[in-house]
Amino acid sequence: MKSDLMKIIVFDWTRDALLAGRKTCARRLWSKTYAQELRAGELMAAYDWDPCDGGQHMGTIRLTRTPYQHKELPPEDWENEGFDYLEHTGAHRRGSSPRMIWDDWLRAGVGHLWVVRFELVSIEPGYIDYLAVRPKETGKEPHDK
Repeated sequence: MKSDLMKIIVFDWTRDALLAGRKTCARRLWSKTYAQELRAGELMAAYDWDPCDGGQHMGTIRLTRTPYQHKELPPEDWENEGFDYLEHTGAHRRGSSPRMIWDDWLRAGVGHLWVVRFELVSIEPGYIDYLAVRPKETGKEPHDK
């Protein structure tokens, strides 16, 4: 379903929450120019990792709201970000658990990040099979090089 004109969004370590249907929100450090090009209803190509690092197109999301900046971190976004799911599966990002990342956000503030609300539209045919057979040379994902 990916179009070459579609913008991309990388899910990195939160990929599994997205695929499980447990992630409907992301916060991104985007430029104002880039963020303001996006609109509610727009489709975006969802990648597991940065395509420059070998990331795969895993599906398509639809923005349910135009991205915006907001200083508050609503408690319900713990689940919307997929953190509850990821905490229970033992996921981490560079040694930090979802709870540690959430607590850092609460301490440092999130007003500089763009809030991206979306729904998963589709998963690429064969992506789940790709996850099952891809080589696990070091047990590390591309961003852990």
